[in-house]
Amino acid sequence: MFCPSCGAEYLPGAARCVDCDVALTVERSPQPPETSRSDYAPIWKRGVSKVIDSFFAIGMIAVGLAIGDTTARKGVLMYPFLLVGLTYLYLADALPGGQSLGKRVLGIAVVKETSGRPCTIIQSLVRNLLVVVLGPVDWLLIFGRKHRRLGDMAAHTIVTNQLPNKPLQPAAPHGGS
Repeated sequence: MFCPSCGAEYLPGAARCVDCDVALTVERSPQPPETSRSDYAPIWKRGVSKVIDSFFAIGMIAVGLAIGDTTARKGVLMYPFLLVGLTYLYLADALPGGQSLGKRVLGIAVVKETSGRPCTIIQSLVRNLLVVVLGPVDWLLIFGRKHRRLGDMAAHTIVTNQLPNKPLQPAAPHGGS
């Protein structure tokens, strides 16, 4: 069952939505809202945004390592840069609007599949941990209709051209695209 207000999935019999705290009524949506094919971010935008994000994270890590090599108090100055770089790799999609720096530049966002709300910290962690664990295998499914990699499926997210808090376009009738 899905919340009529935000589209979040909930268990039958729940009195309030966990995501938006709205009281749940008998009228419930049988399935999540669908999005049209044009709502999904193209693969090239996702790839370019990943490159931008990787340069930022690797740059922070490199600065930290360079500082560590040139200072007597290596840990004091090195570790904050390392921490920022590594944290960014895992949690960047939970930045405001579900947009990492790369996604903000390209006008795309990571949103919850069922509601279109911005990606949460937990969802960002899940989707980005799978990149580290599975490597290129995680990206194999990105060539499908919804351009979703395994990390998106595990986190129940999509990467969209539409910014969060704007309604997703309804799917085209069967036979159209």
